[in-house]
Amino acid sequence: MSIATAAKTALATVVAAAVLSACTGTRPAPTSDAAPPRDTAVLFQEPLPTAPVDFTVLAATQNVIWASFNAPASMSGDRISLDGGRTWQPGIGKWSITRSSGSNGRFGYDATDDELPIPYLMNPADPSAAKALRWDDDGSRYLAIGVGAALSSNGKLATADSRRTVKFPTLPSGLVSPKHTYSFTGDAALAVRITTTSSGHDYAAMVDARTGKKAGVLTLPRTAQHRVGGSDLYSLSADATGLTLCRQPLPSGEVACRLVVAGDRSGTNPTLYQWGALSVIKDPAGAQPLLVEAGRVTPIALPEGTASWR
Repeated sequence: MSIATAAKTALATVVAAAVLSACTGTRPAPTSDAAPPRDTAVLFQEPLPTAPVDFTVLAATQNVIWASFNAPASMSGDRISLDGGRTWQPGIGKWSITRSSGSNGRFGYDATDDELPIPYLMNPADPSAAKALRWDDDGSRYLAIGVGAALSSNGKLATADSRRTVKFPTLPSGLVSPKHTYSFTGDAALAVRITTTSSGHDYAAMVDARTGKKAGVLTLPRTAQHRVGGSDLYSLSADATGLTLCRQPLPSGEVACRLVVAGDRSGTNPTLYQWGALSVIKDPAGAQPLLVEAGRVTPIALPEGTASWR
């Protein structure tokens, strides 16, 4: 099951539960003179929710979803579903999860139950047995977390077997206002530094996570919407021709682009909410999200009364 399908299934499950509870909460209670059976034992009782359940997806991969629930009380905290949101089990029980990612049926995250966060690799089927990556208590923070690798603010790249200082490839000189973000490919084979600029192009510099060696630089279109998904880098651009979504496999960078929406979008700020075989795009000039799949662009029908979405 794809991430998009898993997310839809999870949302449908939550909404259905909320609708059912709302109906149950407003119906008059049946009246009866019969006394309840004396041997009936109530093991656990909690009122059904009367509003949609509030949750945040921490990461998702295939049909596995990791989410943090605020309510109801029996579901609060982080939970993991192995079946696309139909059933849920307890998560890892850490105090603070700051970054997380999912790919190929596994999760990577950093979390703490006391002081500094530690990077982990987790099998969702046994979250309590998550394995800590190689790390040092040096006060650094993590810039990126992958499924089996982590990059810290002092240039340390940690995997399950090693921790080394890495340097990304040098970019062209004279770049205007460069800003960096960091990510990993889905298999954590490459650490990727994405640099946005006010110059003519943006750039992706890569390091081999297994060897620590530099793995090249790719030239990207100038846009704030660059995302790494699986072994590809996706870029969403808005200009006079419309919205264009480009895909570049890593590390080769053989670019392939398609026009998603035609018409002048100069100066607008579209959003790439999901990227990969299934991409979800918010067009500032449209009321509905756009699903991009196998060359097709399909508007997503939102529930009636939706005020906002993400």
